[in-house]
Amino acid sequence: MITIIYSTHKDEQYNKKFKQHLLDSVGLKDVQILEYVNHNEYSLPEIYNRGIDNSIYDIVVCCHNDIKLEKNWGKKLLKDFKENPNFSIIGKAGSCYFPSSGVYWERMSQTMVGQVFHHPDGQNKWLSKYSPKLPFLVPVVTIDGVFISFNKTKIIHKFDESIGKFHFYDHPFCLSNYLSGIQLGITSSFELTHQSVGQPNQEFFESKEVFLSKFAKNLPLDLKPTNPYVSSSNIKPQKNTVKTLVLIGYNEFDSFDEDSINSLYKECDEETFDLILFTYGKLKNINFNNKKTNISIFNSDKTYLTSAYNDIVK
Repeated sequence: MITIIYSTHKDEQYNKKFKQHLLDSVGLKDVQILEYVNHNEYSLPEIYNRGIDNSIYDIVVCCHNDIKLEKNWGKKLLKDFKENPNFSIIGKAGSCYFPSSGVYWERMSQTMVGQVFHHPDGQNKWLSKYSPKLPFLVPVVTIDGVFISFNKTKIIHKFDESIGKFHFYDHPFCLSNYLSGIQLGITSSFELTHQSVGQPNQEFFESKEVFLSKFAKNLPLDLKPTNPYVSSSNIKPQKNTVKTLVLIGYNEFDSFDEDSINSLYKECDEETFDLILFTYGKLKNINFNNKKTNISIFNSDKTYLTSAYNDIVK
């Protein structure tokens, strides 16, 4: 059901242990693992494209060989694809924005999405929480290469072998598909721990320049959210033991807005507040649809609002 592709420069013992971790954690019987030993002879795009050609399943995962995955992650990933048929590429971390600079984490706190644990050898484990866990896929324009999965029958572009060897292999793949109308998303359905921290090097900056020579005309990309998300809460509201005094002032030139007053009663419990309307002259033509017992009308000849408020409070 899933083909997993990775490149490795580690020794045989490490590779055997990593492969066993994938088999133990994926939670599926039908799994194809394509391990490519690579001591800098091939680029990641070359490895991944070869793996795609040799894959026997439609859902393909391209990942780093220094990650740990949550139990049954494969089942959860298949569920993500099944329940979100419009999404063809799914990852664990990415961004809704890709700047003209080519450095996709430029606005990390505002536009990055997902959660990835980090646990390098000899260090304490920590969480890069780019966004909260959400019960749906978050649309993005690009996905970090630590974990990229896709339905190979739905993507339009494979990995570009002309840009980066070990950097900028993920973004050309994501952006070229995104620009061709393919939807990409970030999932929170399972956890991933990266056992290293990526660092830009000379190859990163050289690959970035090649990437920009091809994609600069399409940048920046800024994918705005379409619907706000409001999480549900099981916390029972506390009973309000005091009343709030609501003061609304008008002068003789203001038009009285009956709808705004009625909306206050519609949205709020009328037992929790008292409403006072005050004006510099007599309010005329007041006709509430439902007469409220806690509305008082205070007429003032004070010139300033603060003076009228003070009279009411006294």
